[in-house]
Amino acid sequence: MKKLILILAFSGITHLVAFSQGCLPNGITFSSQPQIDNFQTDYPNCHIIEGSVTIFGNSISNLNGLSVLTTINGDLNIGTGSISNPSLINLNGLDSLSYVGGRLNIYGNEFLESLTGLSNIDSIGGTLYITANPNLIDLNGFESLEFIQGDFVVQSNDNIETLVGLNNLNSINGVLDIRINPKLTNLNGLESVSHLGSSIIIYMNENLINCTGLENITTINGSLTFYSNYAMTNLAGLDNVVSISNSVSINNHFALSDLAALGNLTTIGGQLSFENNYLLPNMNGLEKLSSIGGSLIIYSNNILSTLSGLDSLTAIGGKLDISSNNSLTNLLALNSLTSIDGELAVYHNNKLMSLEGLNNIGEFSIENLEIFANSSLSTCHVESICNYLASPNGEILISGNASGCNSREEVEEMCMVVNDEYPKNENSFTFYPNPARNHIFLQNTASEHVEILIYNELGNILLQKFGIIHNVDISNLKSGFYIVELLTKESHYKHKLIVKK
Repeated sequence: MKKLILILAFSGITHLVAFSQGCLPNGITFSSQPQIDNFQTDYPNCHIIEGSVTIFGNSISNLNGLSVLTTINGDLNIGTGSISNPSLINLNGLDSLSYVGGRLNIYGNEFLESLTGLSNIDSIGGTLYITANPNLIDLNGFESLEFIQGDFVVQSNDNIETLVGLNNLNSINGVLDIRINPKLTNLNGLESVSHLGSSIIIYMNENLINCTGLENITTINGSLTFYSNYAMTNLAGLDNVVSISNSVSINNHFALSDLAALGNLTTIGGQLSFENNYLLPNMNGLEKLSSIGGSLIIYSNNILSTLSGLDSLTAIGGKLDISSNNSLTNLLALNSLTSIDGELAVYHNNKLMSLEGLNNIGEFSIENLEIFANSSLSTCHVESICNYLASPNGEILISGNASGCNSREEVEEMCMVVNDEYPKNENSFTFYPNPARNHIFLQNTASEHVEILIYNELGNILLQKFGIIHNVDISNLKSGFYIVELLTKESHYKHKLIVKK
């Protein structure tokens, strides 16, 4: 009797192992309804498919024969390439499936109306593609999905109106890519997503108004790209984003007029670009942004009249390119900017009259200088530009602007008009020439005992002399801008000095 019990127990264990072990390591393709109907007969006890599964075929109308599947360790392709399942209306039959180890690709199913049948899938080991399913209106059917290891792509679904159905999705380890869904108006359905491992791409969704649905995302570990969402008026939904690791591109929008939702953004690790946003009046909403790791490009924003909102920006890790903004009148909001790391380019801004606001950029951080085709621009002789022209670090192009800024020579001449830090009177000292090369000669100091100091823009004293002084040897000074300070018993004067070798 004991022997019989042991045999039966062993038989049960053997059956359990056989029942749970995987099958079809090379995967399987279903191209007809009979293949699906006969699956359980052809592959008894096959609950875990080790390879990939592809489903496409004109006759496939239901997936009921696959109801025993619990796991697919490879990809699951429901439709592929240009081939679809024209008779498939829903995905009932996959109700026992809880895990797809590779990508889940739902592609080109022209009459698919619902994702019901996927309600037990809790995680996907690869990318989730929902692409070119013209009758799909929402994502109901993914109620148990919590984790996507790869990207999440919703693309070219002509009638999808909402992403509702992803109630429990909390983590996308790759890119969130929503593009070319013409009836999608918001991103509601993504409210539970709190972890995003890479970028956000929102591209050519012509009726998307805002980003509501993304409120739980605080960090974007990649780039943020918005492109050609023609109805988008604001970025609501991004209100809690604090940092973005790479670039931010907000380009080609007809209705975008409000950046207030970016009010908590402090750090951008890469480039920041605003291009072809036709109703954007200013940069209000970016007040907490202090640094940009890459370039700042502000190009062809038709009614942009001011850069207010960028008032806290102190450093740019690439070039500064401000161009073709037909209504831009001033750059005063950039007054806190002290360094860039590349080219300074200002061109085709027809109403811009002055470069005031760029005064504090360190000239040694500028590599090339381009100021051209700004028809109203007459004030280019701000401190940063004057300092750079005295000791250039690259190519210079200044042309096609208003008088006073129509050539390098005009700007240098204007730079020679000295603005004293302290008021001067008729008896104050002067020196010449300025710009100078090897010597400067003092006036109005013939009988006075004075102290002369010359120091650089960092405040370091480079030269100091005492006595009755008529001239000062500056042959050891390199090209650049300096401050000459004169002290007497009763007076204290400062002047700027340009040294050109």
